[in-house]
Amino acid sequence: MSAVQPERASSGFRTKRPGAPQLRPRRVAVTALFLMPLAFVSGALSFADTLVATDPVTAQRLYPAHAKAKVRAADAVLAQSLQTAAAPIAHGGEPTELSSLPARLDRLSPNVRARLETSARSSLANTPYSPGALRQLAIASPSRAQQRSLLALSRRVSRRDVGAAAHTAELEFRDGNLRRGLETLNEALVISRALDDPIFPLLLSATRFEDFEPAFRPILERDPAWGERLAQHAVGPGGSASLFARIARHFPERSRARSIDYGAPLVDRLVSSRDFDGAFGAYEAYSPMPQDPGRLINTWLPPLDWRLIDNIDTGARQVGSRDRVVELFAKTHRSGEAARLITRLDPGQYVLGLSLGDLRGEGGRLSLETVCLAEGREWTAGTAQALIASPGAALAITVPPGCPYQSLRLAIAANGEAISVLIESARFERAATPNSTDGETL
Repeated sequence: MSAVQPERASSGFRTKRPGAPQLRPRRVAVTALFLMPLAFVSGALSFADTLVATDPVTAQRLYPAHAKAKVRAADAVLAQSLQTAAAPIAHGGEPTELSSLPARLDRLSPNVRARLETSARSSLANTPYSPGALRQLAIASPSRAQQRSLLALSRRVSRRDVGAAAHTAELEFRDGNLRRGLETLNEALVISRALDDPIFPLLLSATRFEDFEPAFRPILERDPAWGERLAQHAVGPGGSASLFARIARHFPERSRARSIDYGAPLVDRLVSSRDFDGAFGAYEAYSPMPQDPGRLINTWLPPLDWRLIDNIDTGARQVGSRDRVVELFAKTHRSGEAARLITRLDPGQYVLGLSLGDLRGEGGRLSLETVCLAEGREWTAGTAQALIASPGAALAITVPPGCPYQSLRLAIAANGEAISVLIESARFERAATPNSTDGETL
């Protein structure tokens, strides 16, 4: 065995094995000349792939032979032509209306169709089984049978091209195959979230069919992986909140799609758009208990639960750490709304009873206004008033016929000095007799 001899160097000792191969300058130069073009090509391809993902139209101009650039650029043209296709479908109309997205595809201009077909055929010439190109060729085809054939081939080549699944589902919806179309969309959404924005409006548009529930329920009861993403879409800007409210209750109770984080903005948005029927449907899906106008604390879903209004001069707020109560307050000679609730009570008389405590100040008055909400109109049905005095107060209201939804508005007024009082408990019940009124009804 040959000995390893230490050799003194400026940085210390290093070992040198006798007979070790030496790198020759010429060999280093040849290797570098060989590797540098490969490194340049690799960097160029990496830059091209990045550009294709971020700006496919520019990438196609710079790299006209790049297969993915052709497909992505054509997809960008298609998306621009259908930029309003993913807009939320307005609530209302006949429940059997077809999705607006297939109708828009049918109305693609001949120029766009020709451009799609040219791009698809060019891509297929370079890559015969490009799933994106096959999908584009299907969209450009005027034949429904050829569309189905090409979309099926695209999905066989790659399940990750979820656009092919979305267009297949559109055709299923147009043919009335609701369950099959929903299952196709379910497969696409499980694979990728890339097309959530255009797919979710299409998915929710299926709720406009009369028999949508039997088709939807089996999918939603499995708590699909995309359930929470659908809830996020529904409460987000431009989301299809009204349509989502129709199906929210079919998710399992422990599903993230049933989280109060989505229920609260969903209910608030539906009330703001005056879709009270949808709001109460969402309330039933998200609220842990039925609506109770006598529950002033532990309110999760305002304004279908009481919304406390805390202003500078008047209002209401929860106080206390363990046993929380509601404090009503008003500064000297001030009055204003303290809480509001949207209800759907049957016609009749009702009483809101309040147990009061820790009264500070005198001369205060409570009022409860009943405002009817119906078909874009609202009018005051009456206002009950009661003096603020221990141990309590009762406010009687009347819901007249033709008043399907009501906005109850609790207000406080300080006629003299500032006033503050705690609502220790509350109850809301139907009056025993038509003449049972403890408060003064105006």
